[in-house]
Amino acid sequence: MKRLVITLMLIFSSIIFSQSNYEILPIKQHLNDIYIIRMLEGENIGLYSIIDSKGNLLTQTDNILISVQKNHIYLVTKDYKEGLMTTDGKWIAKIGEYNFKEKYSNMYKEAENNSEKEFFIVYINEMPRHKYGYINYKGELQIPIIYDEAENFSEGLAAVKLNNKWGYIDTEGNVKIGFNFDEAYDFKNDLALVRIDDTSFYIDKNGQKKLMKSLFREGKEKIENLGYHIGSAFEGKLKIKEKTN
Repeated sequence: MKRLVITLMLIFSSIIFSQSNYEILPIKQHLNDIYIIRMLEGENIGLYSIIDSKGNLLTQTDNILISVQKNHIYLVTKDYKEGLMTTDGKWIAKIGEYNFKEKYSNMYKEAENNSEKEFFIVYINEMPRHKYGYINYKGELQIPIIYDEAENFSEGLAAVKLNNKWGYIDTEGNVKIGFNFDEAYDFKNDLALVRIDDTSFYIDKNGQKKLMKSLFREGKEKIENLGYHIGSAFEGKLKIKEKTN
């Protein structure tokens, strides 16, 4: 009986100690029955972790950043290893499994980008440059890590760079528009701005040049450049007049 009492006292004291080890942070973003905590004692004092509703640790206590986004959590350890978690505490990618192109810095304030993400750009350190690919929300490698650069998906397509040229792939990794461009931007309203040499123009999702949209862009740039030169010339005349006076 005495041994049982001592055992219960030890268990109870350990619970009290563990709870006094941290404080729960007042995070504005919505989390599903999990909490971000800051360590108040031990070797990782001042660093962060995540616990569930029962107080169980879901991560190590060595995180320097835990950033809550719309449907995921971005973590960085003191060794600068990264990880991703769902907002209910399930791992998308465990710490150190991947490096992520998108870095977040918000902890206490709400995320600027409030959209849910289905795919995440990951990269590996391969000399002399990184190689990029994509994982999905389940943490599965969706698209191989083979690209020199990669951008987020927009309207079902993503701009990726291979052998110094840009093209577009779909969410299954199929090449939908060939690697013909020196620059390539996101699709908006079924059009994307691209560049070959010194010529910029718009293309549709079949890779076809949209002449009228491109002419409108060129005309707008010419008007803006003309306005800039007129303004500069006028400013120069004013300065000359000031000097003569």
